[in-house]
Amino acid sequence: MSERELPHSYDAEVGAVGAMLFDPMRLVPVALNKLGMPREAFHDHRHRAIVGAMYEMIVEDPTGIDILTVTQKLRVRNELDQIGGASYLETLIDGTPTPAHGEHYLDIVRDRYIARKIIERTKIVLNDAYVCERADELMKKIPQQYVDIMSDVIREVPNSEVLDEVYSEWVAAKAGDLSALGLSTGWPRLDEVTGGLSTGMYIVAANPSQGKTTVEDNISVHIASQGIPVARVQIDMKAKDVWPRSVCRKAGVSLNKLRAGHAREDQMARVREVMDVLKTYPIYNNDYDQDIQAICTWARGMKLRHNIKLLTLDFIQVATVSTPRGGYLDENARITMASGMLKRLSLDLDIPVLILSQLSRANAKDNRPPQLSDLRGSGSLEQDAKVVIFTYKDQKIPDENNKTPQWIDVAKQQNGELKAIPYWWKRPYFQFEAAPDYFGEVPETVGA
Repeated sequence: MSERELPHSYDAEVGAVGAMLFDPMRLVPVALNKLGMPREAFHDHRHRAIVGAMYEMIVEDPTGIDILTVTQKLRVRNELDQIGGASYLETLIDGTPTPAHGEHYLDIVRDRYIARKIIERTKIVLNDAYVCERADELMKKIPQQYVDIMSDVIREVPNSEVLDEVYSEWVAAKAGDLSALGLSTGWPRLDEVTGGLSTGMYIVAANPSQGKTTVEDNISVHIASQGIPVARVQIDMKAKDVWPRSVCRKAGVSLNKLRAGHAREDQMARVREVMDVLKTYPIYNNDYDQDIQAICTWARGMKLRHNIKLLTLDFIQVATVSTPRGGYLDENARITMASGMLKRLSLDLDIPVLILSQLSRANAKDNRPPQLSDLRGSGSLEQDAKVVIFTYKDQKIPDENNKTPQWIDVAKQQNGELKAIPYWWKRPYFQFEAAPDYFGEVPETVGA
């Protein structure tokens, strides 16, 4: 039997090298420093030569890389003819749909390179196993073979780089630019507490009809209104049921009035104007997939095609998880697996993932403010979440002019304060607006 071909992707290499020629200032440092890819990461000898030339050039003159200078560099190194001449460089550029996907192509190339390294080291282990005199001694040496691979392909991030990035964010925040910290929710007081939404898993939890979907809708539409792409997964309802909330909030028209056909002509005109604006927002809806694996695959596609900056899911308890043999998972195991996959997805895509969650029946029965232990289904939700936010009605404050006193309670935050923020929930319009502390009432604890 002939030896199997080593793992590689010619198409991904073409895309990666072509994108590096298109956008060298961004992608060459990504390949060399961020991903730690040596020229040998590329399987095709032509691509190794081209990347090797660009690696040298980025050190010599970072601003001087383009197809002409790379051609000259290869000519000086006596490698131009080996790659097929300058025409092959043009072929690479022509074969690259867009440099925006360069990092994705590099990830594929790097993945195949790691697989080749594993095969190479495994062959060494097999050969040693055939001739070894003491198998127990060989067993002690095997792990080191694969540890060496990790040191070759996994780049440790220097403390100086991490701290410089953190300091830059703080400097930007001091100057009034909170965008360096995360996406704005549209609610200044919540942004002050959380610093906006950044990479990690966020949970918004509440009992039924307590506003968790309204919170997600307010945040998603606000972010998209700035031209920032958002992907939304609705498992519990169709997109057709969610979007009317956005329309009513922005038009200031009650949904019940619209459904009953009682809206005035001027209100209908406002609704039409709002809809025309909402159509331009970069929001991508998915109300077909219920399986977490399918949702993660779709989200990765949205990142590649539209560079989404936020993924939302409504809600995790109704999501399903496929098992290799189609076995049954109880709710705890299912939510544990789903939570872990969504957290990993957030880190892989470098975006915040906002998940809606139900609370346990005990919380609704006790009629009390939620606690972290009330998250329904699995303790992993609390563990995996970067931030947990509860929304619930203040039972001691009466409704006022069709406005419900509602708390937005940041109950867990890995790197920040915990605080409950008062809002008026204008339920007919699916809108939250700022409220004075304790809704203008003196709390019972004061003076006690």
